[in-house]
Amino acid sequence: MRARLRAAAYRAGVSAYAAASRPGKILRASTPLETPSGRSMARVQVDRDASRGYPVVSLQPSNGVKAGTRLGVYFHGGSYVHGISRFHWSLLADIVRRSGARVLVSGYPLADRQKADRTVPQAADLVAEATALAG
Repeated sequence: MRARLRAAAYRAGVSAYAAASRPGKILRASTPLETPSGRSMARVQVDRDASRGYPVVSLQPSNGVKAGTRLGVYFHGGSYVHGISRFHWSLLADIVRRSGARVLVSGYPLADRQKADRTVPQAADLVAEATALAG
């Protein structure tokens, strides 16, 4: 019974969000990979790289990467139509601070700008590059 109530509440929340959001505005506003400023990103160094044709942001602790940690790659949710949110940035900053690791955040092009036949291979290339760096 509790599981059904939770599922119904989740569906209602998703439906309310979908009804309140304006997809066209979200698509246009989410193309640049903008990191929020303020407390959520405290003690995190942010570096941007656009050399791949789409933005990739590198996050690492301000005091440097902890020895022995791995390199992570993060692809935010959003079904290829919603960009990364403040929640994602807050989560990533927390992961970086707690783990001491470096994380690459992909700003893959959304569905209004590029099709999956290009986005998926780009994502695979980023993972391969990260794997080589982590060696």
